[in-house]
Amino acid sequence: MRRRLPPLKTLEGFDAAARLGSFSAAAEALGLTQSAISHQIRLLELALGQPLFRRVHRKVILTDAGTDFQRSVNATLLSLSEGVNRLEPYRKPGSVVVYCDSALANAWLAPRLAQLRQAHPQIDLWLDTSGRIVDFDRDEVDILIRRQARTQVPQSGQVLRTTLLFQDQLRPVAAPKLARQLRKGILLDNLRAATLLHEDGFDGWPVWLGELGYRQRGETPAWLSRGPNFDDAHVMLQAATGGLGVALASPVIAASFIAAGSLSWVSAKSIEAPDYYTASAPEQALLDADIAQAYRWICDQASATQM
Repeated sequence: MRRRLPPLKTLEGFDAAARLGSFSAAAEALGLTQSAISHQIRLLELALGQPLFRRVHRKVILTDAGTDFQRSVNATLLSLSEGVNRLEPYRKPGSVVVYCDSALANAWLAPRLAQLRQAHPQIDLWLDTSGRIVDFDRDEVDILIRRQARTQVPQSGQVLRTTLLFQDQLRPVAAPKLARQLRKGILLDNLRAATLLHEDGFDGWPVWLGELGYRQRGETPAWLSRGPNFDDAHVMLQAATGGLGVALASPVIAASFIAAGSLSWVSAKSIEAPDYYTASAPEQALLDADIAQAYRWICDQASATQM
């Protein structure tokens, strides 16, 4: 049977007194009187049926039960504080919550946000890259940008607008020194001896090597699956800049690395990725002018992206 919770208003006073070792110091920290703090502690001890402090001269010391309870109270207050802070963007009149895959956010969206700010200074974007599954009916998300299979649709009971941003391509890329070595001689033989980097979800190496002329027979050979795996394409490319191995990369995700000279294309041959990048938003949300402008801006940026 679940016990009734003690009066929640008493917890902040208890936590302050426990941290500061003094009712008067707790009262000063919270802007209350010492008698108010003492009253809160008495109510809390009555509710819990046991003392939480021992009074020693002008100081208070936690009992064993108080020490145990303070850990729970501190974690609870911290969690509540974080929850309150997360609510802040919802009060802002121009706030637009955008969820985006981490790799695409790092490589494509974040570098363009200054342009959004310049075009629409009233929009305050809140960018979520947490990697969770978004449900428009449950989550406070206005626009969803993600890589998805052709038959995959976002979870929602609402009417959604979904726009194809771009169809991705995959090409092998490596640190410049390694890329030069791989291009010498027969590329297939060089790749067989190299370390291949793999992205979770879709490992395109068998498909790409098939385009190069390599044909598997039966099970995938050990050398083709050898090498580290990554669940974030952007992190995989960062690892590749140090010479770790060869990655199959999206030109969109790899663009900044190529431009900076930290990665080079190993071959001009590319394959079409099985997924699309799309933007989705509830039609009802798009009635908001700021959300609609942010959605159009995202689509326009995708149209201007060179693959």
